[in-house]
Amino acid sequence: MNAILPPHGLPLADTLAERSAPISGVQGVVAQLAPGEGGFKAEQVMVGLVLRDQPQHSAAYGSDRMQPIPLAAGSGWIFPQGMDGFCRWDGQQDMLNLFVDRNLLKQAGLHDAAGFEPVVGAQNPLLVQLALTLQQADADSPRLYRDTLALGLAAQVAQIVQQQRPEVQAGGRAATDGRIARSIDYLQAHLADDLPLEVLAAQANMSPFHFSRAFKQATGTSPHQWLIARRMERAQTLLRASRMAVEQVAYAVGYKDTKRFADHFKRAVGTTPGAWRAG
Repeated sequence: MNAILPPHGLPLADTLAERSAPISGVQGVVAQLAPGEGGFKAEQVMVGLVLRDQPQHSAAYGSDRMQPIPLAAGSGWIFPQGMDGFCRWDGQQDMLNLFVDRNLLKQAGLHDAAGFEPVVGAQNPLLVQLALTLQQADADSPRLYRDTLALGLAAQVAQIVQQQRPEVQAGGRAATDGRIARSIDYLQAHLADDLPLEVLAAQANMSPFHFSRAFKQATGTSPHQWLIARRMERAQTLLRASRMAVEQVAYAVGYKDTKRFADHFKRAVGTTPGAWRAG
């Protein structure tokens, strides 16, 4: 946790300015509030993250009884759909709330979005990292990247809730190699496209959640990382076999941002596209 959050709070980055925009089944809002109090109702499953220490925080969740609940930066809550509550805080409140679509949670194996107890306090470090990364992903980020983050967040929520209720199990079986092969063929034919996870899952006739798990089991990597690796391979071929400018190569393999392409290329190959071509 200390690697993610400084000891007294998490400064709000420019990319975490207050907003409300749907991202692959997750809607996020960052709020900066003066000392005060207020009520709320979770219309969807709400994943919250405290960005600044709240040692004097108190709340009533699903009842009229207020109780002190100190919250440190990096802690937070998972509230079931339909739960209401009331909070009071004595210092500035910086927080991130993510509202997760119930259909996305169903794909992750959580079929009852309203039937679990709220989880308040220290949160799973992976859930914290996914929440922060997902909120910072903007419209220029690849759809597959955003979809994978959203699905990962939903899967973490489902796992945490299922630990409360062991009888709840995620359904489905792993896909056969043949079904994953169909999705791989589709990816190969559309390397330059911004493909959402649901389109790839449909090629294997699976839900996005089970497809993502089966794909990693079959290939050893996520669909997004697999796609990047194949794009870098095609880029090497184009750089050596054509006179296309680096910008044209980037576009041909699915990158509108040449810098992002160069970063991915250097990470994969060990040098810049221009230097690799010259060598």
